[in-house]
Amino acid sequence: MTNSRPPTAMTSTIAKSSVSTAVGTSAPRRTVYRRNLVCVDDFREAARRRLPRPIFDFIDGAAGHETTARANEDAFRRYVFRPQVLTDVSGISTATSVLGRRVEVPIFLGPSGMQRLVVRDGELSAVRAAERMGTVYILSAASSRTLEQVAEAAPAAMKWFQVFLWNTREWVQTLVHRAEAAGYDVLCLTVDTKSPGGRKYRDLRNGLSNPRIDPRSTIAAIRHPRWLREFVIGGSIRSAHLLDDTNNRSVSLFRSPGFLQRRMDPTATWDEVSWIRSIWKGPLVIKGILTTEDARSCFERGADGIVCSNHGGRVLDGNPATLTVLPRLVDVAESFKREVYIDGGIRTGGDVVKSLALGARACLIARPFWWGLAVAGEDGAVQVIDLLKKEIESTLTQLGRPSLAALDRASIEEAQN
Repeated sequence: MTNSRPPTAMTSTIAKSSVSTAVGTSAPRRTVYRRNLVCVDDFREAARRRLPRPIFDFIDGAAGHETTARANEDAFRRYVFRPQVLTDVSGISTATSVLGRRVEVPIFLGPSGMQRLVVRDGELSAVRAAERMGTVYILSAASSRTLEQVAEAAPAAMKWFQVFLWNTREWVQTLVHRAEAAGYDVLCLTVDTKSPGGRKYRDLRNGLSNPRIDPRSTIAAIRHPRWLREFVIGGSIRSAHLLDDTNNRSVSLFRSPGFLQRRMDPTATWDEVSWIRSIWKGPLVIKGILTTEDARSCFERGADGIVCSNHGGRVLDGNPATLTVLPRLVDVAESFKREVYIDGGIRTGGDVVKSLALGARACLIARPFWWGLAVAGEDGAVQVIDLLKKEIESTLTQLGRPSLAALDRASIEEAQN
C-alpha cells in the first residue's frame, strides 16, 4: 500500500515534502505526501471515495444516532484561545514525556482492530508510521496482526498493548505474558465495553452486524477495484488474538465482531482490574473513564494513567463529550500524581492544544489515521500525524506558548455566545 515512487508529471497531486527517520535508526525514509490533502477532513473525504461504503461507515460510524460522536467534535468549538503577544516563540517544540519516556508529538495511534480492512499490511503500516513520527502505537487485542508481528515490524517504536476484560482469565493472562515477552512498554486496559455492545445503525443498514458476503457488499466492493485488489491480494483477514475454542484457530473477519462481543465479560468488576495489576509489572493505563469516581478507583488500584474516553461514541450514545469531563478527571489524577490522556473528536492540531491546555498529557486518535491508511498506507498515516504536528506548532506560535509545558487552563476560555 505504501507509495514510495517519486512524483512525476503523471502524479501531480503527489509531492515529496518530508523525510522522516525512525526512532533509533539511521536510515531516513522519504514520505510521499499528497499535496492536495491539507487537513484531516481532506483525508476523510478521500477515504470515503476510496473505500466501499460498508467499510467506510464501519470506520466513520458510531452507536445509535451518533449523538456522542458529534458531541466529541463539537466540544472543541466551545473553547477559544487566549493568545499572549510579544513572547519568544523561536524554539517551538511539540515534544513531551509520557510515563517517563519522551515522545516527539503528543498524538498516539489509538487501539482499533482489523486495520487490514483498509491497507494490506494493516497494523504493520500503522506501527511503522508511529515509529517514524516518534510517538506511541497502541495495538488492539482485536487486531489482524499478532502482537509479535507488530513488535518485529517496528522494534524502535513505543508500543502499548490493549486488552479487554474477557470472560476467561486464561485468555487475558496469555496475551499479557506475550506482550511482556514481545517488549510492549505499557498495558492499556479498556473497560467501557461489555456485551452486548452499542447498536451501530450504519453497520446494521450495511449488513455488518452479522458480516457476510451478499449482493449488496459484493457490488460495493466491485465499485472500488483498488481496494478490492488489495483486499484479495492480502489474503484472508482473521482476528489474530481471538481463537475459536472448537479448533484453536483465529477467527475470520466475518465472525470476529459477534465472537468478540461474546467474549466480553458482563460480570467484570474492579476486582478484575486489581488482578490485571497483579500480573502486569509495567505501567498500566485504563481506557474508557468518564467520571471522577471511576478515575479515583483506577488510581487506587494501581493505574499509572487513564484515558478519558467514550470509545469514540461507538459504545453508548448519550455519553458526555470527553473534552467536557476532562478537567474533572485531571484534578483527580493530579491528586494521585498520575497522567490523563484523551480521545474522541480530535481533528486538528488546535484540538490537541486545547486538550493539553485542559490538562491532558497526550491525545489518542483512531479514525484520522485509519483515513490516512486507507488513502496512502503507511505514508498516509505519517502525513496525518505530521499535519496535526504542524498545526500544533502553528497554534503554539500564534498562542505565544513555545512548548506544550507552557500550556495551562489560562491558554483557553469558553466561547461567549
